[in-house]
Amino acid sequence: MTTLVVQAWEESERGWGTEEDGWSVHATSDDRAKFIKAYWDSMPDAAPSVYSRPVGSAQLVEAPDELVDKVKASEYGIRTYKKEW
Repeated sequence: MTTLVVQAWEESERGWGTEEDGWSVHATSDDRAKFIKAYWDSMPDAAPSVYSRPVGSAQLVEAPDELVDKVKASEYGIRTYKKEW
């Protein structure tokens, strides 16, 4: 198994609050930072009524080879809505 960086996300909906919204998984902490920056750079100037955002601190996890392969095939990481580690 290989260690990957996992970041939890939450969905924010105006008037309703927040709820869990999966994870992003990255090969390195630097990739995590680039992934989050690319996400925020893709957002409009004004906050939409529904959007996702990283929450809490990143965690290191031991991941199975199949997940490692998916992450390494991506630019900076992947989003997932089920725990694959």
